[in-house]
Amino acid sequence: MVPFQFRKYGASDQLRLGWASWDEDRSEVPMKYTWFDKLGRACRGGEVPIEAIPVMMAMAAQSGHLRGSRSVPMSLRRSRISLRR
Repeated sequence: MVPFQFRKYGASDQLRLGWASWDEDRSEVPMKYTWFDKLGRACRGGEVPIEAIPVMMAMAAQSGHLRGSRSVPMSLRRSRISLRR
């Protein structure tokens, strides 16, 4: 990933938005969760296509992992999950 936007997440982790490592045309923009080792170097995190994030949120909400979260819209909590793209 070639990140172009960073946001602090938690005490020392980051969320990154950038150009996908798998896309030579730079038309795909994934999000990545990154944490740092003891020396302050960014560790590898998994890249997730932006389009997959709503499905991931719905899946987590439906499975009860986001119980009582105000940050999850009601539409996602009640939506059906589709694993098709």
